[in-house]
Amino acid sequence: MKKITYLFLSAMLMMLFACTQEDVQVGQPDDELSKAFKSNGPVFHVDPSGFDDTDELLSAFASAKAAGPGATVQLTEGTFHISFMLIEEFVGTFNGAGMGKTIIEPLDDLPSMDMLNSNQQPELLKFLRGNVQITNMSFLNLATDESPAEILWALLGLHDWAYSELPNLPEDHKITAVVDHVEFAGMSGLPDDPNIWILGAGIAAGPDFWWDNNLPYSNADITVTNCTMHDMEQAFFILSMEKGKIVFNENGPVSSRSGLFFKENIGGSAIISDNDFYTTGMGSVYIDNADWFLNEYKPSEGAQYEISRNEFHLNNSWGAITIADDRVDYGLVDNENPVQVLIEKNLFDLKGETWVGIWNWRTDDAVIRNNIFKGTAKVGIYVDPRTTNSLILGNNFSNLVCTSDIEWLPGYGENYKILLLGNINTVVGGGNNSTTVLNIGENNQITGAKFVNEGENPLGQTIVDNYMIWKESLLKMKNP
Repeated sequence: MKKITYLFLSAMLMMLFACTQEDVQVGQPDDELSKAFKSNGPVFHVDPSGFDDTDELLSAFASAKAAGPGATVQLTEGTFHISFMLIEEFVGTFNGAGMGKTIIEPLDDLPSMDMLNSNQQPELLKFLRGNVQITNMSFLNLATDESPAEILWALLGLHDWAYSELPNLPEDHKITAVVDHVEFAGMSGLPDDPNIWILGAGIAAGPDFWWDNNLPYSNADITVTNCTMHDMEQAFFILSMEKGKIVFNENGPVSSRSGLFFKENIGGSAIISDNDFYTTGMGSVYIDNADWFLNEYKPSEGAQYEISRNEFHLNNSWGAITIADDRVDYGLVDNENPVQVLIEKNLFDLKGETWVGIWNWRTDDAVIRNNIFKGTAKVGIYVDPRTTNSLILGNNFSNLVCTSDIEWLPGYGENYKILLLGNINTVVGGGNNSTTVLNIGENNQITGAKFVNEGENPLGQTIVDNYMIWKESLLKMKNP
């Protein structure tokens, strides 16, 4: 199963979206997407049988599709046992009796290898294109050592195209989905050893394929609200998005090794707000925009990420947020369409051997402001040498203790809240004089903070001159 681990957990970082000092907000959800799907058609009820409910559910979806847009497949209270299911082009609602009342569990001996051999992801329930609302139910995968969880890639798949459709992929391939008041649960009692594989993800979005290269990108509008996710590798995995929106709002607890994992996304926008994360692995929001050669090469059309008002509770984790656009280093990005990131008004509660609150790996013109950091970590914010033009403004580190005992930065002491290795960045202290900065970059401007300068020309040009450029770019992306 190493290939699963590689695709799902493969390495290092991505992200970005910036905002101006005039508080330009980007990527807000469309009215259509922020509202639940309105069911106005017939309702098809399904009761649990106590045995295999797969055929009964497939029959209900077929009847609902035949009835036209707006029909509902309604599950009653009880536990439904299903094998792998694929629902295509469904426009309607899939509803239960409530979280913990309507429960969907996988059957034993799922034909996972058959799925993999046909280049499909082994996900319990898949929706391919269409416009679906999924509400008021629980997906449980109660795996044991005798029934390993690695047979499941995800509990719910939301896809706009599948490998079997190539090369005749519909031009308008898109998935629209709202997931609301749904529980996703894997094996209880998460093992501490990260090498022990558990359930892959609660939700997987993007294309449905196992492995190939030079493939099309994805188009998805997905809203996830009021959901709980626990005991899995990733809560929500988003792959290869070029167009659309991801809204992840008011979910929690999100208790998993990693929270949201964005991989090789070159367009669209994401809003991650008002969630409670409890993560122990790679982090709560991990954005990796490297080119992993899965998709056909094309310049980035620009992606926007807003991460605001979340609570990040980490214990022995890598970090809460990792943001990286490695395609820049490969010379693969159209610089007129940058990835942009805003991180503001979040609480970072760091414990144990947690490495960092925010790892700004590779961005241009990121904005990190008005966040609160507390607990213990090696460092609050790390700015990589390849990062430029960040604005780090008004963050509160008064209740954060940093060790900064980094093996490749010997001799610099401890308790620096920001390690500033990048160039032409601006740090403005939070006003409580608790912002301590180790400045090893060049042409950085630091005000209202205590810092040690190890670079050249620390009071260089600020990033303010660039803001009008990014403001125009933001507005263009918001209203193309």
